[in-house]
Amino acid sequence: MSKATDKREQGLNILDLFFYLLSKWPWFALGVILCGGLAYLKYAETPFTYYQSATVIIKDPANKHTYSAGFDRYDNLVNKVHVTNEILQFRSKKLMRETVRRTKANVNYQTKIKFRWIELYTNSPINVTFPEVMQNSYATFTVTPVDENTIEVSHLAGAEDTQVYTLKVNDTITLHGQKVVIAPTTHYGESWYGEAVKVEKIPLEWVADRYRAAVGIRQESEEGSILKLALKDNNALRAQNILNTMVVVYNDQAVD
Repeated sequence: MSKATDKREQGLNILDLFFYLLSKWPWFALGVILCGGLAYLKYAETPFTYYQSATVIIKDPANKHTYSAGFDRYDNLVNKVHVTNEILQFRSKKLMRETVRRTKANVNYQTKIKFRWIELYTNSPINVTFPEVMQNSYATFTVTPVDENTIEVSHLAGAEDTQVYTLKVNDTITLHGQKVVIAPTTHYGESWYGEAVKVEKIPLEWVADRYRAAVGIRQESEEGSILKLALKDNNALRAQNILNTMVVVYNDQAVD
């Protein structure tokens, strides 16, 4: 009899707990909505990341003529040392510095779509050059196309947010003592009128160090001469251009 009573009490306790929690459902719903909203906001603000890769075949430093197992092991050792040296060459600061310079990867062109910043790279409506600016200087500002011949420049680093310059495209202007040329690209047109593009010039050395750390280099097989280069970046085309240019610069330096 006591066991049956205990079971009924346990069932009543669980039932009471269920109805108690059910009475608080607005708070649970609010918690789910808040957590879901914060998760969506975090996702919406996170820049897209793209993965690109390239395959490189390292030329054998010498013709192999294997006559015995001993020579075969020796050739494998020589090849392994050679490939290791080439990997170090790909990771060299000199190679990456030249790669960044050729691809202009130290200048970002970004536009904001809803909550997310999108890297435009070569799809930017404008191209900004810095004729007399030191490679390791920093500059940032916003360019807004107005019409076919007019742009507005604002949000200069170190300047007041309200300061806006109205300029003609292709003009050489001076911003904080630095000469800058803002030219339209083939993407410049009515679809970009009124759309702000954030331009950020980052010191070349900083960008070179970043990509040196970001590029992954893997030997496909222990005794092979094939390397796989991989890179993640906020723009797919820029990532592919960097990898391809690394190979071009590597070949140029090998010839020199």
